[in-house]
Parts: sequence; structure tokens; C-alpha cells
Amino acid sequence: MKTKSLFLTLLALVVATGLTAKVKKIGMIGLDTSHSIAFVKSFNDKSGPHAGLGEYRVVAAYPHGSYTIPSSYERIPAYTDSVKKYGVEIVGSIDDLLKQVDYVLLETNDGNMHLEQAAQVMKAGKPMFIDKPIAGHLNEAIAIFELSKKYNVPLFSSSSLRYTAATQEIHNGKYGEVIGADSYGPDNSEPSHGDFTWYGIHAVEALYAVMGTGCKEVSCASVPGTEVATGIWEGDRIFLRLLADEEPFFSLKLVYDGHDTLVSAVLNGEPMELFDILNPDGSKTGIVRERVVAHREGSLHATVHMWIVRPNEKSGYDVLLQKRSQTKDSNPGSYDISSAGHVDAGDEILESAIRELKEELGIEAKPEELHYIGVHYGAFEAEFYGKMFRDRELSSVYVYTEPVEIENLKLQKEEVEAVRWMDYEECRQKVHDGTMPNCIYEDEFRMVGEYLDRVSVGR
Repeated sequence: MKTKSLFLTLLALVVATGLTAKVKKIGMIGLDTSHSIAFVKSFNDKSGPHAGLGEYRVVAAYPHGSYTIPSSYERIPAYTDSVKKYGVEIVGSIDDLLKQVDYVLLETNDGNMHLEQAAQVMKAGKPMFIDKPIAGHLNEAIAIFELSKKYNVPLFSSSSLRYTAATQEIHNGKYGEVIGADSYGPDNSEPSHGDFTWYGIHAVEALYAVMGTGCKEVSCASVPGTEVATGIWEGDRIFLRLLADEEPFFSLKLVYDGHDTLVSAVLNGEPMELFDILNPDGSKTGIVRERVVAHREGSLHATVHMWIVRPNEKSGYDVLLQKRSQTKDSNPGSYDISSAGHVDAGDEILESAIRELKEELGIEAKPEELHYIGVHYGAFEAEFYGKMFRDRELSSVYVYTEPVEIENLKLQKEEVEAVRWMDYEECRQKVHDGTMPNCIYEDEFRMVGEYLDRVSVGR
């Protein structure tokens, strides 16, 4: 481990808190790891390579520390003597330590103790660095970060490999855009740590440094002496989907924002459709997913449905139905809503509705001409062209009552094969009986009918 990289890890914590105007006192918990000695030297040795950073100083240490791992607790006496030489006061409890310091370095080598010790620090409101492993088990690691949110206390943990020159060159784009990476490193295990290892963070940290934080799934295979973890980033799903579809050659360009959210995907020079993935209440999850991947995985997303109607002398209204193009990826050749489409990532619902009417039918609608009647949840799955299609959507439903003449429509042939008027009640019966090929949700069609009934009563 290089001292320079190690110190940069710590400096990231103290600079992030903005407390740099005067001498700041650092406390250390755990003198059972070689990092304790290295960190004390970095801050307190005025003749060392970091002598110009004297405003930060380790002033106190609580030595314990693991009580169960011999390779850790056997080091405590010697390491305690070593840090005393740099003017560090040894205290008898974490409470005593917290009274004297502004920051804390949690160095205890036993990750199983980290949650209990970190909780004391965060309740005291002290910014903290936690050395590897972050905890002994996954649920404890999650609890630590939840406490950080609860008490609004900055928390940091990192491998020094994030700050090596080679890693930073890759991260900063010296060798081009990174679309995938293999990272490997030491992985010494400790039987008392069920989920985490002491050195696994180094390979993971290097991977995250070059890939960013947008990992969505992790799987792990384990054999004695080796752990193989595979992380899937959102853009990887597109790549893996293309491989599954046996695309022989393709060019794929992915662009992410500063928060590792996918903002653009271009396949062979053509933009791909991206959706905001939703929570059940309609709020955005923060995940952006490519159209085909979203439909393969059944990811909930937003759509707009526009029903075009006109008065008639039979049931009261005709509805305009579109017949889907034979090339559609789902329900080809079926009768469907007058006009419908997806809400692209980042777009507004109403502007999407106006856009779809223009693109599919050539209708230039004004916002005030679209009558919002509610949200419909729709879901189905079926096989098309030998592949599963899983649709889960929250649809904003509108009714359009302005005059429409079929002969004046400009159909988007890639989407719409034909259109026809049909009496509302006749259409409802055909959908219910299944006597017309269609992909219309009965409960949504009832929403439209109930709205039309209310409008008719008000006329």
C-alpha cells in the first residue's frame, strides 16, 4: 500500500466536511491494524511527506480493537506504544475519545464491531472514516449508512486504489470511454466475517473508480480461495441483450450523467428509446432503462393513451381505433387505442401525448384539447417472435373530442397500419367477447365510457 494513496483516502473525508480553518483534532478507534500506525504518521510526523498538512492531527486513540481475532488483538500493545511516540493520548473509552476530537478514524480490524462503534460516533455528530471491511455482514453495513442519514453525519470508506495514478487516468478518460472492466485483487477471508473480506474492497474499489456507481445487480460465485463477483451496470443490460439477440456486429455508445444515470444510448448511429423506471406510486426510481430491456424484464414505466371520440346516434359515441403495424414488437395487427406511446426518459406526460398524436396520426393537438381522465395500470406478458415481452405500465389516459376526418390523417406506417371508427358499445362488446383481435384493457375502456357518460349528462 502506498502511503500517498492511503493519505488521500483520509484527506477526502476531512476536506469534504469543510472544516479546514484551524487545527482539527482526529480521534482513532482501534489500534489492531497496521493502518493505525500509517495514519498517525501521515498526520503527526512533521518531518514526513505530509508535513504541510499540520492543521489535522491525531490527538487521541481508543485501542480496542478486536477481542476475538488473535492476529489483531496481539498487535495492540506494540501499536499502542508506537502511536504514543507521536503524541497520541490513549483513552479508556469511545465516549472519552469523542469529547476530545472533531473527526474519527474507525480502524478496528474486526468488522463485526463496526456497527456498534460507528453508532456511538454518529450519535456524537463526528464525521468518520471507516476502514475495511465496512462491517462483518451486509445487514450491518446497510444499518451503518442508514444511521449516517439519520444523524446527518458524513461517513466515508474507501480503498486507496481509487487514488492511484493509473486508476485516475482511466477514470478521467485517458484511454477512452469505459464500457466494461475486469478487476482482481487479494481476498483474504476471516471466518467470523460472513459477508465481507478484509481485502476484497481493493478490487471492488478499482472497478467502481473506472465504472462509476451505477451498478444495478451483483451475483457471486465462490470456490475455496476465490470469489468471482459480477456486477451489471444499466448499460450492460443493453449490451447483454444484443448478445442474447445474436446481433453479429454492432456499435453501442452509452452516455451517463454525473450521477451514473443513463442519459443516451446509440446503437449503430441510431438513438435508442430510454424510459424512466417508476415506483408503484408513479414516482421515478432514478433508474433509466432501454425500451427492449424494460419489456424483457417487466420494468414499470410511463405511457400516454389518447382516445379519439365523436358523437353518434347509436350508443352516443364512436371511438377511433388504430390497427397496429405488422412489424410492432408486441400485438402486431391488433386493434388498439386511437394513439398511444411511451414517455421517454426526462419528458413530461402531456408533451408526450401531444407528440404521439402528431407522429402517429398527424394530429396537431393543443394542450387544452386533451381531457385527462385518470391513470391506468396495465400489465401482461406474452411471447412474440420467440422472445418474452413483459409489459408493466402506468398510463395517463386522455380523451380527444375535436373533429377528426380519417381521410385527412397521416399515418405513421411503422406504427399504424390503418384506422377505423367503431361504436363505443359495439367495441366494448367485441373486446369483452374476444371477437376482434385487440390489445385494449377492458377496465381502461370502461374509464373512457364513464367519462363519456358524464360528459353526455352535462351537455
